Amino acid sequence: MMNNALTLTLEWFLNPDHLPFIAGIHTGAYQKSELDIAALSDVHYAKLWQ
Repeated sequence: MMNNALTLTLEWFLNPDHLPFIAGIHTGAYQKSELDIAALSDVHYAKLWQ
């Protein structure tokens, strides 16, 4: 079975560009397509490289 998991790291603040991803998660659209999508929004990019 293929692993269809993906974690999106959004900018440290939410903005309108993130709306399609958030809507897909909350409406279950990704799950219907057998995709396991999660989004992180409280992570600053500088912390990812430490």
